[in-house]
Amino acid sequence: MSASRTPPPASNIPSQILLLGALLVLCFLASDSLAPRQYNAVVERFALIPENVFYAPWTLVSYALLHDGWEHLIFNLAWLVIFGSTIAKHLGSVRFFLFFAFCAVLAGAGYTILHIGSNFPAIGASGAVFGMLGALTRFLFPPQGGILATQPQSIEKTLRNRQTFAIIAVIIGIDLLFAAVSGILGTGMIAWEAHIGGFIAGFVCFGLFAPPTRSISGGPGNLNYGEWR
Repeated sequence: MSASRTPPPASNIPSQILLLGALLVLCFLASDSLAPRQYNAVVERFALIPENVFYAPWTLVSYALLHDGWEHLIFNLAWLVIFGSTIAKHLGSVRFFLFFAFCAVLAGAGYTILHIGSNFPAIGASGAVFGMLGALTRFLFPPQGGILATQPQSIEKTLRNRQTFAIIAVIIGIDLLFAAVSGILGTGMIAWEAHIGGFIAGFVCFGLFAPPTRSISGGPGNLNYGEWR
C-alpha cells in the first residue's frame, strides 16, 4: 500500500496576498455600486487629499483601498501578486499587513509633502505595491548565485550589486519619466510621488518588519557558522 501524499496547494499565491486582494476587490465593488453623490462622499472621506490629511490621518491608509475602475484595480492586483508574494512568504501574515500599511502611509506622506494644500484626491494601492517592489530588490541576485535570496540582503550589499542597482535606477527613472509626460500632457493621473515614496519606504525599512534570522537550533542567530577548525 503506497503512502498517502499531501495534495499540492491549489495556488502558489500566499494566503496573505489572496486575502488582501479579496479586500481590495470588496472595497471596489462596494464603492462602485454607489450612486455618484454617495461615491463622491466616500472619496472625500477616505481618499488622500493633502489639504485634509492633518484632519483625517486615517486617509494615509484608507486611500490604498480605493480604486478608480477595474483597470486600475486589476493592474495593482497583478503587481501585488508579482512583487508581494516573496515578501508575504517571508514576513508571515501580521508582519505583511503591517508592512503594507506602513508602505501606504509613507507613500501617501510623499504625495502629501509634494502637494501641500492641494485638494486633488489620490487613491489606489500602487504606492504600497511599490513598497513591496522596494523590499523585493533586497532579495535579488544574491552573492551565492540565482535570482532570489532566501533572506534579504543589507541595503549596502544591495546597492553595491550592479544588477540590482541598475534595476532600481530603471524603476525610479521610468516613474520620473511618467511624471514628466504626465506634467507635459497635464493629465496628472499617475501619483508618481507615492510610487517613489513607497519604493523607498519598502527598500529602506523592510528590515524593521523582517522576522529575526534563526539558527539551526531554533534560536535567533546567524545561519552562517563558518568553517570548523
